[in-house]
Amino acid sequence: MVYAPIRRLYDGVLTAFDVQLRGPAGSTFAAPRALREAARSMQETKALDTIKLSAGLAETEVPALLTIDLDAPPAAALPPTAHQVVTITHDAFSAHPAQALQAVTAARNDGRLVALDSVGSTPRSLALLPLLEPDIVIMSPDLIHRRPDADISRAVHGIASCAELRGAVIIADGVDSETQRRRAAAMGAAFGMGELYPPVSALPQLNSEACLPLVFPASGGPNPPSRTPHEIVSEIRTPLRSAKQLLIEMSIGLESLAAGLGAEALCLGTFQHAANFTPKTASRWQNLGRRVAFAGVYGTGMGLFAEHGVHRAPLDPNDPLVDEWNVIVLSPHFACVLSALDLHSDGAERDREFDYIVTYDREVVARCARAVLERFD
Repeated sequence: MVYAPIRRLYDGVLTAFDVQLRGPAGSTFAAPRALREAARSMQETKALDTIKLSAGLAETEVPALLTIDLDAPPAAALPPTAHQVVTITHDAFSAHPAQALQAVTAARNDGRLVALDSVGSTPRSLALLPLLEPDIVIMSPDLIHRRPDADISRAVHGIASCAELRGAVIIADGVDSETQRRRAAAMGAAFGMGELYPPVSALPQLNSEACLPLVFPASGGPNPPSRTPHEIVSEIRTPLRSAKQLLIEMSIGLESLAAGLGAEALCLGTFQHAANFTPKTASRWQNLGRRVAFAGVYGTGMGLFAEHGVHRAPLDPNDPLVDEWNVIVLSPHFACVLSALDLHSDGAERDREFDYIVTYDREVVARCARAVLERFD
């Protein structure tokens, strides 16, 4: 076990340290990130995190970060200056969206921190910034180990948005040289860790150094209980009444906007019943699923599977969400929800009436997205 200092990039001041496990010296897994990525690929991170949490940590003047993955148990007792940090990656979210969101909720309810890891390793990782609203953003080493390009530009914009709106702490990982330190600072990271700031094997080596402790964003408190998107948007907007025909065209327009946002966007649709997810609609969503970071569709009678990039899941017939038709689009730079409540009126199918609301309020849209995703395992 080693202790990796996290330093302020512009002057090298010590702000915290990350507790890390390394593989055997000289092996493929000698670097902490290589060991963790291997454990993630084999679904063995729980074993690593159990070792880390059970090792014991003396109280220090320097804040300690114990970064763990989703399925790690909470630490029994930690010194006041230690912070347990639940880390989430895009791959972990895509595999189990509800589990990831439940882990975020549990962490915040317990007073733990939430970090989004490997941000920028793929454009799809950026879609999670407005959804999870992490306390800490850990920039992927890929961002500072190569020359700037369009993907790096999009990552810098997305991370800047999260830092401004949430006040997230931005930490660059893989700061192994002075060149990479300058790149990380230019991209908006305030802090960094890597071989430029060598880890130590004994805490007294850090405790003897002056420290300016990291300050994390204030917690919003426990998350409110899950509700439906229409209940959420009705708190801030008065609904309009419309026949189904207009809403079909508005939904298609919103889907097109999501496709244009590409891999930084998340798009969700609730269609009440599987019969409403027609072959024509399925074709549009398959095209969407190939473009965005995550596409999910839900309705009673739907199977539980992913196909052509679209995640499907069945709604419980008794869930009040069955009475709603929602299209939700969320990305670092765009947010919109179209939420329509079925009035179960008589008449032709395209003349059925709904009370609908459209909002571009980012916080509200994120709440709507979480309200849908939290329902599914």
